[in-house]
Amino acid sequence: MKRLIALLLAAVLALSLAACGGETGESPNSGNETSTGETTAPVDTTEPQEEPTVKTNWEVVNQVDEFGDVIENGDTLLATTISGEFSNTATNSSELSGVAGFIPYGDEYILSLDLDEYGNSPVTYSDSDLRDGIILKTKIADTISEYELYGTAPTGNLMLMEDARLFFTDFYDNSEDARCIINIGSSEYNFTIEYGNFASACDEAFNIPAGDIQSDIDAIRALLAYSRHIDCYNYFSENINNYPIVTTDELSNIIQNRWLRIEIRSQFNDWYMFEYTSDGTRTQIGRFDDGVYETSNESSQGNYPYRIENNSLYTGTFLGGEDAAQFRKISDGYYLVSEGSDTLYLYIQYNEDGVPTYSLG
Repeated sequence: MKRLIALLLAAVLALSLAACGGETGESPNSGNETSTGETTAPVDTTEPQEEPTVKTNWEVVNQVDEFGDVIENGDTLLATTISGEFSNTATNSSELSGVAGFIPYGDEYILSLDLDEYGNSPVTYSDSDLRDGIILKTKIADTISEYELYGTAPTGNLMLMEDARLFFTDFYDNSEDARCIINIGSSEYNFTIEYGNFASACDEAFNIPAGDIQSDIDAIRALLAYSRHIDCYNYFSENINNYPIVTTDELSNIIQNRWLRIEIRSQFNDWYMFEYTSDGTRTQIGRFDDGVYETSNESSQGNYPYRIENNSLYTGTFLGGEDAAQFRKISDGYYLVSEGSDTLYLYIQYNEDGVPTYSLG
């Protein structure tokens, strides 16, 4: 893992993100007049109003090897420059600069922060600072969150590991800059990670389908292409009450099949294939990992009892107890299931050949 991060960060540190500007010149015909006896219409000198532009601060960077060459079919990461200020017992409001990058790691992300004091002196910290907990505090819109950072003392990049997907989701959803504070000993670091073109850069780097979802079919196809799609979550959340609840009798008739379950808005590709059998058990028979289907081996299979009553599917869990799921019908073979306040699953009925039983049309 450390080697992968080092290779990816080599690309980040090589970035040179420069702002581009344009110049406006005068018309070359100004001051040149001829007397022809003809009347010339006045020239409209009003400058056209320009559409507001999105700042292109995020760049998609390819993974490189130790020689600096791009690795074919390697990972891509997102990186942007950051700036701010820092204060401690020796200085106040001095220059802070650096690079922030999202690095894919399996089905997760890592947020890497490379911070420099006075523009060229890496931020330092000790092992005891790490043991005490180096905390990243963020404010996005009106939401304040705290995350624990990791690193390699004394000057390694600070890393947000397990909770990076939570930060990623909040940042992506709100489309606003993230104001950040890190305290290390007597030093306080204040900086901003600007949103800018983050959404479109994610589309390019992580293959998130772009554009508004206009229909059920659009949403399902987008999820089949890639499960990390915020628009799909918003679409289904807003429309969930428009789909009819599947009754106990109908659910009993349709459930004894193979089903692909996709977690909507997941920051890790949670695609599992289940089989519900007539003897009242559910078996995990496979999963999709980054779009590649893998048959579950014996150690990862779970055989859990299920029952159907009160228009709900009750399924045993590996921790004991039961999960209750209420199916809402989108169309034949496609069902939406809500579990909790922010968890949605799309269930797609599959046949023995591993393809959906019903066409989207």
